[in-house]
Amino acid sequence: MAILPELGEKHARAIVAYRARYRADHPDGRPPFVELNDLLKVNGVGVAMLENLEPYLSFPTVASTQRATGR
Repeated sequence: MAILPELGEKHARAIVAYRARYRADHPDGRPPFVELNDLLKVNGVGVAMLENLEPYLSFPTVASTQRATGR
């Protein structure tokens, strides 16, 4: 499940669980993570982890987010 360096299975599961809860609470289709700092909302994810993961992550652009939500 965890394929990013320094992201263990426990944190990967926490991110997936947060994403599932977010989608259930926001049925309008807004993505749960639109910028790096959004991952700080996940229990157990801190600044040091984000610094290590940043080179491996990308986030939706405003245009693609608007297409996904129909706005």
